[in-house]
Amino acid sequence: MHRRLLHQILLTLTLLPAAASARLGETASQCADRYGMPKTDQVTKIEEKTFPLLQGAIIHTYVYQGWKIRAAFLTLDGPAVRIEYHKVPAAGVDIQIKDFEVEAILKGECPDGCSWTRNRQPSLMDLAFPNRWERSDGALAGANVVMLRLDLPAAKQHEAQLKQQRDQNARANVPKF
Repeated sequence: MHRRLLHQILLTLTLLPAAASARLGETASQCADRYGMPKTDQVTKIEEKTFPLLQGAIIHTYVYQGWKIRAAFLTLDGPAVRIEYHKVPAAGVDIQIKDFEVEAILKGECPDGCSWTRNRQPSLMDLAFPNRWERSDGALAGANVVMLRLDLPAAKQHEAQLKQQRDQNARANVPKF
């Protein structure tokens, strides 16, 4: 009996760090452990379909301590490959993300042994996200005054595959003139 209890305690202690650090690269269940269950109301469902975070992905929206966090998963049990943070609009709330808030999110989104560096090279994200960072494992972050978005390389690969499929379909559907 004591051995079983000890085993359960050790298992719980082993799982706690993973649940407490559910972020970019973690599963939907780990994100739910951290942020609570995803929102499933009609407005959220419409937003997820109308403004998908990542085309063709499974989108979960969480509300956590005044923040809306949207996560994109390519498979049901796969990792979050894109996460977007922005403040929930409310009376008296400044929806602009402050530098110290960006720093806190980036710090939380950095697994042990990684680091973020400011990326000053121009990219397509410049217009939407003028402030950019790259994590030592290849993840990217972009921020503007109201939103911070993080991507694993898999998100960009997924978008490139979708673009290639659209291009192939467009070529295949050109009329025979």
